[in-house]
Amino acid sequence: MKRRWLAVAGLTLLMGFSGVQAAHAQFTFRSLEEEKRIGAETHPKVLEEFGGAYDDPQIGAYFATIAGRLAANSDNPQIGYTFTLLNSPVLNAFALPGGYVYITRMIVALANDEAEVAGVIGHEIGHVTARHGAQRETQGIFAGIGSVIAGIGGAILGVPELGQIGQVVGAAYVSKYSRDQEFEADSIGVRILSRTGYDPYAMSNFLASMGAFTDLDTRRLGGQPRGASLFDSHPRAPDRVVQAIRQAGIQANGAPTVRNREEYLRRIDGMLYGDDPREGLVKGRTFIHPDLRITFTVPERFNLVNQPAAVVAQGPGGAGIKFDLERDRNRAAADPYTYIERIWTNDGQTRGLERIDINGFPAATGTRQARTRSGQNVDVRLIAIQGGGGMLYRFLFVTPAAETRNLELGLRQTAYSFRGISAQEAAQVRPLRIRVHRVRSGETEENLARYMPDNGFALEHFRILNAVSPERPLRPGQLVKLVTE
Repeated sequence: MKRRWLAVAGLTLLMGFSGVQAAHAQFTFRSLEEEKRIGAETHPKVLEEFGGAYDDPQIGAYFATIAGRLAANSDNPQIGYTFTLLNSPVLNAFALPGGYVYITRMIVALANDEAEVAGVIGHEIGHVTARHGAQRETQGIFAGIGSVIAGIGGAILGVPELGQIGQVVGAAYVSKYSRDQEFEADSIGVRILSRTGYDPYAMSNFLASMGAFTDLDTRRLGGQPRGASLFDSHPRAPDRVVQAIRQAGIQANGAPTVRNREEYLRRIDGMLYGDDPREGLVKGRTFIHPDLRITFTVPERFNLVNQPAAVVAQGPGGAGIKFDLERDRNRAAADPYTYIERIWTNDGQTRGLERIDINGFPAATGTRQARTRSGQNVDVRLIAIQGGGGMLYRFLFVTPAAETRNLELGLRQTAYSFRGISAQEAAQVRPLRIRVHRVRSGETEENLARYMPDNGFALEHFRILNAVSPERPLRPGQLVKLVTE
């Protein structure tokens, strides 16, 4: 959850080249200049949605070098690509018209060598080269940016009547390309990889890891996806890459292909993994924000996820929690009682409105009723907390009416677990990072999984993150990725 009202942009690389127009660019009403304008206008929104650019200068420079080589070997290098490594823990990659290509640091974390991350970038370059984004806009189905989902009720918990209560930024940018467009991007991407000297089959390896990781993440969160992912917008099977390689006419000619596994892992050693502490961290059922110096804990059986615009938790039976802050400074200046009564809701339907105190913070609460799309009656509790420093925090609890009595004690405990933390507590908060380890003789997957986050899936997490399987077993001397503080 962001503290800042304005996005902070980090390192972005602009690559400009001269060349000829790609022969396979398809019909679109947009000129290349117009596409560049669309990309430039949308770029700041992407940065805001995905936490800005990842600002580690060493990793940023390494990423820029890989992307630059691919751009130089693309079919249409004169586009002038803008490559950005996004500071997001969500597994995602996408491209905008005009040469704007994005991958998240989760892509970098999941990839096991330079060729794999190059495969993701090459595929997105393929979408740009074929002008798929502009084609979709011409067809009236271009997704664009800023898919602001109205209401935690409408998008997160299925309560459309709560659209006025609040908004949560959702998928950001998930462009649903057609099967033909995906295959075309595959074909272009593997050609770029081959020209650059990378192993084109690396893309297939990454897709296998991506599918396994997406499945694990969904299961860990109780069947609820973390957010828009690369798998949502690119639902491709690894064997399709093999088909694309064959169609592209890439032949094994005996020339060595680059994977650069050890170099790649050494370069990403120490990279942030998961939440950025500047946006707050989820540790089990607890959310802690060292910059805002606040924390709270959700009940058992609630899966807590930190999103760019809010912290949300899914609970049993469709129950849910949303925590965020009022972003309008003028409205945040109102006292909590007035805020709920006249700003957050103003239709007279909020009942039992009262002033309360939460661990020394002035607050107010009230309740409402609503109905889900499926016709289920739900109870809604709103809590506004004046946090000081111009901050006004909001809890929104939604429970099926039949389950409210069973869940209300836990939700009340969540509200009253909200508290400030000291400067000393804030200084002790440590984010998770990738730590590269060389396997010693006698070490097993089970031994090394102990260094992974304890979420009930540590061993499976370790295997997926390192592409370890019966076909690719762990061996002494191998470099592997661990995730530790």
